[in-house]
Amino acid sequence: MRLISQDSELLVILQVLLDKIADSLKNKKCLVIVPDNLNLPEEKEVKKAKDFSFKTQTQDIPATECFRLFGVLLYHLVTGYSEYNRESYLLDGYRKPLNSCLWPVIVFFLSGEVDKSEQVKGVLTPNIKKQAKANGKDLNGESENTTPNTSVVDLNTAIREVMGENCFLCEDWQTHYGIEIPQIELPPQIRNAQDLKELLLSPCPIESNGAIIKDTHFLFYAPAKTFTLLEWREKHPESGQPRFYSDYSDRWYNNQDFAKKTKNRYSLYLGYKKVLPNSTSKSYQDQLNLLPENYEPFLATELAIFLICYYKKLQEYLYSGIYGRCQDTDSDGYRVSLGNFDSDGLNVNGYSVGYCYSDLGVSALRKLFS
Repeated sequence: MRLISQDSELLVILQVLLDKIADSLKNKKCLVIVPDNLNLPEEKEVKKAKDFSFKTQTQDIPATECFRLFGVLLYHLVTGYSEYNRESYLLDGYRKPLNSCLWPVIVFFLSGEVDKSEQVKGVLTPNIKKQAKANGKDLNGESENTTPNTSVVDLNTAIREVMGENCFLCEDWQTHYGIEIPQIELPPQIRNAQDLKELLLSPCPIESNGAIIKDTHFLFYAPAKTFTLLEWREKHPESGQPRFYSDYSDRWYNNQDFAKKTKNRYSLYLGYKKVLPNSTSKSYQDQLNLLPENYEPFLATELAIFLICYYKKLQEYLYSGIYGRCQDTDSDGYRVSLGNFDSDGLNVNGYSVGYCYSDLGVSALRKLFS
């Protein structure tokens, strides 16, 4: 049984209780409201009027646990069940995305990283508040007004169902970079979440062993037209992991247009996780001839985002010991290539279009946009 049917209702409860928790923390105590302290109305009563009673208690627990329990409460209000009365949630936790534009806020509470209400303001942005207030969508998946456009929440849910952790979505950008992605541009051929699921579950055109796209590709969102290669590099300090290779101040590409001017093109990417099979030891033109229909090489900045986001999510280096050619060229006409990615960093090199080498293949990006 769900207790909340619209984002607008959930937003009101979130804001009111967040203020009360913040006030309690000023007195060095945590106000705790857990699902088993809720007065749950009957299903028929829910449809008539929302009459929620909250039994509160103050506890001497860390603020992070106080806010985590608040996330549990919000999750429970939407789903109608939680770890308090369903064994499955003891095992699965709260990882399944809710069909709500407030999901990034809730998952932030559930992360256990919140210890001040001010942190939430960075996630609960005016755009999300506006969307929540205007959202007449039933959180169980039914809509008052259906349109061919798919909301970010619908996409997140559909992608997670198919891809599991093999993707980098809105909440991942918020968690790892503190960046909000409020709206995803969908390609014309992908009208809704179901279309995207069908694509992800279709046979992989690159591998002939019966594999499907969801297992051979990585899907990620990106803030469209936001990052040059150098801007993306600055998000990853030399002293951290993941990072780019060697001294940032003395890289050959620092003054190259492909690195300082070219930005990522799209907000939705689906890339093959390896260099194209059998594409090494070939010229760039021969490599292009091997790409299946609807595939092209990445731009350098896009491939850098792809490889680093994959590492951020799965702690695994793709393109380790091998390079993938990109579309970009440097000022000498050499084709830019990225790879040899490991704990020493992501390498950026350039090779002539006719150069053939056993560790130089070509990257493969699914063409979703014309």
